Amino acid sequence: MRDDRDHASGAAAGEELEARSEGLSPGGTVGGGMGAGGIDWGTVTVTMALAPFVQAVASSFGSKLAGTIDAVTRTVVARFLRRQGAQPSLSRRRVEITLTADSGARILFSDGVPAEALAQLVAMDLGALGELGDSPATVTWDRAWCAALSNGGTELRFEWNTLAGAWCYAPPR
Repeated sequence: MRDDRDHASGAAAGEELEARSEGLSPGGTVGGGMGAGGIDWGTVTVTMALAPFVQAVASSFGSKLAGTIDAVTRTVVARFLRRQGAQPSLSRRRVEITLTADSGARILFSDGVPAEALAQLVAMDLGALGELGDSPATVTWDRAWCAALSNGGTELRFEWNTLAGAWCYAPPR
C-alpha cells in the first residue's frame, strides 16, 4: 500500500513539473511573456553579469567623491586656522581695564587679576589716596593693590593692607 502512495505522489510531482514547463514560452519567459508579468531570463542573466561591474564603478565613484570632499575640507580648515593665526586671539591678548574713581584715582587691571583681588576693590578707601598726594593716584595689581602718586614732585608708592583696611607706605622698587 505504501508503494502505491509513493507512486501516486511521484506521479503528482511529475504532472506538476510538466505543468510548469508548459508555462515556458519560446522566448524564455515564465508566465506567458513580458506583457503578462513574467520573468525575462535574458534580462536576469545580463543584470547578474553587469552587477559586479556597476558595483565597482559605484565604489570607485564613491571613493573619488570622498577623497574630493576630504581634500576640500582639509583646505577649508587650513584656511580657517591660518586666518585665526593671523588674528590675535583673546586668550593670547591681555584685556586691560581702566576705572576712574570719584576721587580721581585710576584703577588699572587686566584679566590676570585674581578674583580675591577684585573683591578687595569694594573695600578699598580710594578717597584716602587724594590726601596722600597732590596728583591722582594710579592703582595697579602686583601681588597686592599698589598706588603710585606724587607729592611735591616725589614719587610715592602705597600698598593696600587688607587686615588694617588702610593704605601703607611701601618703598619704591
